[in-house]
Amino acid sequence: MAKVCVRNVLHLMLAALVVVAFASAPAYAKSKSKKVQTTPTKQQAKFEKDFLKKMMDRHQRGINLATWVDSNTTMTELNAFAQQFKAREQDEMTSMSQMLKAWYNITYTPKNHRVSGDDIEDMEDAETPEEFALEALGALKGYDKNEIAQMKQPKKKAFHAELKAFAADLTSISKAEVSFIQDWIKQLDTDDEDDD
Repeated sequence: MAKVCVRNVLHLMLAALVVVAFASAPAYAKSKSKKVQTTPTKQQAKFEKDFLKKMMDRHQRGINLATWVDSNTTMTELNAFAQQFKAREQDEMTSMSQMLKAWYNITYTPKNHRVSGDDIEDMEDAETPEEFALEALGALKGYDKNEIAQMKQPKKKAFHAELKAFAADLTSISKAEVSFIQDWIKQLDTDDEDDD
């Protein structure tokens, strides 16, 4: 009787294993047939290289703009903000440079855009430190808004999850900075109206 009982238990265990094996076979077959992409396609690689270079150029322009603002304002708060803005842009540019090097073995030096024309014309015409600050903050806010628009591209076109996450983080940071700048501009406008 004990032999029959042990044999029945063994049969039940074997039957259970067979059922589990057959039940999981379709899932295994599906996962095996679905190829996992381990390297970027040519289009993805081209997009990532071009995007990172373009954004590094853009960040250099932002650094130059913030440097110009820092050098030409007399407002301590705006000096501090411009320096913080430059430091953030430099950190982001360093991250992008590291991605290019790690993924594509590319060392890229961003174009050194001179700050001129529309970037500074209104700031140069400002008659008071507050007017200068309003124009400078408007220029930096415009820069951030453009960055938010640019950072939508990696979500659809990039291969590397790190670039997608980086773009999402930059978007969040830039949105917070735009909100901060808008509040500051409102405060300066209010202070200006109170003086009139």
